[in-house]
Amino acid sequence: MTFSPFRLKRMRARNLVCARRPGRRLMTALAALLLFSLAPGLGARADDPIKGDVKVATDGGFARLLFHFDESVEASVRVSGAIIVINFKKPVAVAVEKLNASAAGYISAARRDPDGSAIRIALTQKVKVNTIAAAERLYVDLLPDSWKGPNPGLPQEVIDELVRRAREAESQLHQQKIADKQKKPPVGTPGNWIMEGGSGTLEDLIRSTDRAVLVTRTWYIREVDPQTLLYTGLTRDGTFFVENGKIAYAIKNFRFNESPVIMLNNLDALAKPVRVQGAETVGRVLVPPMRIRDFTFSSLSDAV
Repeated sequence: MTFSPFRLKRMRARNLVCARRPGRRLMTALAALLLFSLAPGLGARADDPIKGDVKVATDGGFARLLFHFDESVEASVRVSGAIIVINFKKPVAVAVEKLNASAAGYISAARRDPDGSAIRIALTQKVKVNTIAAAERLYVDLLPDSWKGPNPGLPQEVIDELVRRAREAESQLHQQKIADKQKKPPVGTPGNWIMEGGSGTLEDLIRSTDRAVLVTRTWYIREVDPQTLLYTGLTRDGTFFVENGKIAYAIKNFRFNESPVIMLNNLDALAKPVRVQGAETVGRVLVPPMRIRDFTFSSLSDAV
């Protein structure tokens, strides 16, 4: 099975080998479903470190470290002299070596323990530490010793997301109570998704492809138009150009605008389903790597 010539006109990929996310119920579920679908090796095993990233903001008169993980992980923070130690209940994989460059007035060095159980941060000044855990996020605020105001809180968009999740959990609990009262099994909300596929592997799919973009992960999926189920999002963690049946080279990430309805209608080929775990959804899914025609990229992105 082959594709017609690849072109980027209005950043529209004529041929795509991709993992993709549909509608925020369908899109997040199918997105989690498709999150790593092109790369079976990226499916998380129970003993794998929990992947994440960290960003630094210093525009509020203090330094805020935002750790964002693929799944929720319990953490504790303590200060020992001029060292902050963040201990994790499960191993994590986060690159922290460049934190001193992003927060030079606060951090002199940072490292992750070899087993991933802790992150150690050396301070350049005395600080007060404020920590907030919010699902997959961990905020560590380094407040100057002279800080007099209230401790910083969560961003409003994070609060809104937590409220949404709480309402969904409350709705599921309500359904469970009604089902118990009526002695009927609850309908509930789908948690694990299963999608049938083909018999080949991802490598087979790539070998049968002339020209395409290989997307190994999507991120930050947000609704654009609920009537058409149009969603926008970013690629990250590895985007590659495929040519003549081989991965030729890595390329810059993209922002995309696409509907899951259109995406699923443009399925060209499927490989054998693999078990994967989404970063913004609950539950694991079984989905195949898929090749999709006419997938719409809208612009380049600086996401990594």
